[in-house]
Amino acid sequence: MSLIDQLRKRWLELGLKYCEDNALLDRRWNSLKDAYSDSKRYYHNLQHLSFMFNEFDQQKEFVNDPIAFQYAIYYHDIIYNVRRKDNEQKSAALAKKQLTEINVPVKSIEKCYDLIVATHLHELSEDVDTNLLIDIDMAILGQPWEVYKTYAKNVRKEYGIYPTIMYKKGRRQALQHFLSMERIFKTDVYFNRYEKQARLNISKELAEMDY
Repeated sequence: MSLIDQLRKRWLELGLKYCEDNALLDRRWNSLKDAYSDSKRYYHNLQHLSFMFNEFDQQKEFVNDPIAFQYAIYYHDIIYNVRRKDNEQKSAALAKKQLTEINVPVKSIEKCYDLIVATHLHELSEDVDTNLLIDIDMAILGQPWEVYKTYAKNVRKEYGIYPTIMYKKGRRQALQHFLSMERIFKTDVYFNRYEKQARLNISKELAEMDY
């Protein structure tokens, strides 16, 4: 089964719990697919969603609201404009609107909204699901160097409208912010698995800055 088929299958299985309108579910899926398949997306795309769901499947026993969590994965980057700083807020608002249309329980919709908004600042939360979603979203930082390097190059492509000197300034600030954190990863499982490698990768990217 292709990556797209896997993501669509999961989407329909979730939606059919609450909505019998298959045509509506298909329209919503197609809008998600189209958003994440935009030609300007080199990292924040369907592969990113697939990576996050793979991580979720390994950790789902620790998730309190798996419905909200999975919808948060689907919607957290549905709106992605490198010129703006309110992508998470807009993505959360769109999720709330569309999940209401397919009759997802209000409690899960509100939780999904909060989860998506939390991916903006990546701050430690008192909520277990929030910390885990943030860690899953950032797990790319702790991958082997060659995987991380490809990620960094793809992020640069997404910000291709900016000249190199401007991009590097902003990228350095973001990377240095991560290094200044007491912990990049909020949950113990991700801290133990990825923290050391993430700090090595970030430090190496800062040292090279040649992409």
